[in-house]
Amino acid sequence: MIKRLFFLLLTCVYSVDSFSSHAAGMDLTYECIGGNTYRVTLKFYRECSGIDAPSGIWLDPLSYTYLDVSSASCGLTANLTLTQVGFGNEISPICPGVTTTCSNL
Repeated sequence: MIKRLFFLLLTCVYSVDSFSSHAAGMDLTYECIGGNTYRVTLKFYRECSGIDAPSGIWLDPLSYTYLDVSSASCGLTANLTLTQVGFGNEISPICPGVTTTCSNL
């Protein structure tokens, strides 16, 4: 008990401030909106009084072109290269055994 108290006291006395002045994090989510159509949303969190946000996220969302994905239910783990696709194009890979209107024409 005394060792823990000493460690706590030592940590409080010799603590160093740390801070961030840039991106705090991102959320990347998707939602199936019907059929084979998905809505992908990227939320970028940052400290407004810090440095400017990267221009690539807002002006050119595809400047970040790599995405790591995994799905326990599909047994899928992959590193994907994102490319801009038009409406109605299938984005592969999909889960094994799943049929889509794009791959089953």
